[in-house]
Formats: sequence, structure tokens, C-alpha cells
Amino acid sequence: MTWISLSIFATLFFTAVVLFTKALTTYQLAPAVINFYFFFVTSLLFLAFGLYRGDSFVLPKQCYWLFGGLALVAVVYNDFFVRAVCAAPNAAYPQAILATNVIITALLAVFVFGADFHPVKLIGVALTALG
Repeated sequence: MTWISLSIFATLFFTAVVLFTKALTTYQLAPAVINFYFFFVTSLLFLAFGLYRGDSFVLPKQCYWLFGGLALVAVVYNDFFVRAVCAAPNAAYPQAILATNVIITALLAVFVFGADFHPVKLIGVALTALG
């Protein structure tokens, strides 16, 4: 599959994640509880999936700090996102605001990874984010 088709599938499944999260809020579960069980069950499923595919779970030591940063950012992001979904009258509203992160990501990718970027592409990214 190409990155485009993978992205389309990811979008569809992320939509399901948001809708399941919103459904869980009707049970008055705290955002931390929703996130804990979401990540716990997801981790078990990724472990089973990886073992089935024969993936190695050994990490190079150089990656430890990146995973530490990833975990910290993921906890903060998911806490804010689940609380936003809980509070919003429509689960799509937080996603609409979140969609603007494509602009920030595109700009930071240029500086952090040296990604190729032209001002015309920025306009395209902005139009996509703004719908």
C-alpha cells in the first residue's frame, strides 16, 4: 500500500477511535481511565500482532530518549484530546481544531528533518487543514 492509501485507512479508523471515545464518555469515565484502558488493551493487541508477524521488540539504546519523549507527549496529547471530546457537544469539533496541526507539522518537518517544502505547498497544506 502507498502512504496515501494507508493514510486514508488511518483516517477512517481514527474516526472510529474518536466515536468510541465519545461513546465511553457517556459512562462518566474519567479521561485518565479511558486513556489507561485504551493504551493497555491496545498495547496487548500490538504485542500479539507483532509476535504474529515476527517483529522484534528489541530497541536500540539510541531510541530510548525518543520513546520517552514520545510517551510523555502522547500522554499529554491524549489527556487533552479525550477531555476535549468529553466536553464537546459533537466529537468532530475537537478534531476540526486538531486538523490544523498539519500546518505546524509541515513547518517543523522542514526545520527538524530538512524536508523539502515550497511556499505553494504550504498554501495547499493550509487549505487542506482549513477545509
